[in-house]
Amino acid sequence: MVVSRSQIAIVVALLAAGTTFGWAARTIFSPPPPLPEGAAFSLIDVQERELSGSINLNAVAAWTGGDQLLNQVGGVLTQRLVGSGDTVGSGRRRLHGGSRSSCCCSG
Repeated sequence: MVVSRSQIAIVVALLAAGTTFGWAARTIFSPPPPLPEGAAFSLIDVQERELSGSINLNAVAAWTGGDQLLNQVGGVLTQRLVGSGDTVGSGRRRLHGGSRSSCCCSG
């Protein structure tokens, strides 16, 4: 009887698959090993002291304070005192509505 290379490859593949399946089945279905026996209780020495800890953190915070528009106008805007694209400094009035105005403040 002559055995070809393809038949040998099939037998080797079946043996490898069977071995892998057997190992997986044993791993899945076998019970876990017993846990080591421990003492029913433990005794420790306790001392009354203060427990504290500290941690150093580096932090960086930035505030980009720019000009802010304070608006105290309630009602209808009656006049715009600054044109589009004009540079406005702190304290210059920008808007007018009724008897109150809005001005620019540096923050």
